[in-house]
Amino acid sequence: MKKRLNLAFFIANTIQPWQFPQWKSAIEAARKNDVNIICFSGEELKSQRNYAAQANVIYQLIDKSRIDGIIIWTGGMTNYVNESEINSF
Repeated sequence: MKKRLNLAFFIANTIQPWQFPQWKSAIEAARKNDVNIICFSGEELKSQRNYAAQANVIYQLIDKSRIDGIIIWTGGMTNYVNESEINSF
């Protein structure tokens, strides 16, 4: 029996009108391709808005042994980091 793949989907959040469609499309693609997709919504990297940067900790909680791939929607996550920091992430 073939193992079903587990994909992590990183996104700042899923409540903004410009981000929810990205998550919805990821769900639809996962269903179509018979893979599991897990959303990790941890706000913008190094956000300067109130305490939003504290949400970034969720990105560190992934058990790499259980994830086969990562999809990162950088468009909503990179307002406070430079290209080098994005690549390091």
